[in-house]
Amino acid sequence: MLYILKVNNIIETKNENIKETIALRTIASQDDYVLQRINEKYKNSNIEVYYPVTKYEVLNKEVKSIIDAKISKFKENIKDNVKYSMFINFDIYKYDNYIGFVFHVLEDVAAVHPNTYIFTVNYNIKNNCIINIDTLISENNNILNLMSKYAYITLSNSDKIKEINMPYMLTNGTKAIKTNFESFVFTKYGMVIFFEKYQIAPYTHGEFCITIPYLELNLNISE
Repeated sequence: MLYILKVNNIIETKNENIKETIALRTIASQDDYVLQRINEKYKNSNIEVYYPVTKYEVLNKEVKSIIDAKISKFKENIKDNVKYSMFINFDIYKYDNYIGFVFHVLEDVAAVHPNTYIFTVNYNIKNNCIINIDTLISENNNILNLMSKYAYITLSNSDKIKEINMPYMLTNGTKAIKTNFESFVFTKYGMVIFFEKYQIAPYTHGEFCITIPYLELNLNISE
């Protein structure tokens, strides 16, 4: 579920017709997550981004760095005579020593349909570090093969995937390569892996996700 956000107060305004930064109401259970909103308006285009600010500096720096890079890249393509828009929102996951953010990005660049994709940021509170797919590989150099095998078997037995009946997409989208498994978060029941539109099925079928138990991956996430 994405969060329904309500404006609390404006904390900064830079050229009110061009860009404004708004602080939003704190969300999430017992932790103090402050939401930030970036809203940049141009002649025919708009950028609207929601991202969290936590009490963890390393996590905040990682999130802001990625957000800034994506906004900068998107702005390179803006044209005065074409209506473009970018929207980013996120979900929060928290389990054990881990905080995970799943960012949902929509970029409308006047194509047949908007470009949508996911990226995740995971943080280990105990060790004060970012966890990504390279981190997992360094801990277990066979983890991509384990992820690939579990994902392929689980998804191939899904009624929805059977109905779609495009085995070559499933095979390619679950190959043991980093780009297929770089979007994930940690939960009570295992690692949730997110698959983009087009990754294992056509665009119209949307995104997919599966949960892989930690024992299947030889992971001890409590360390």
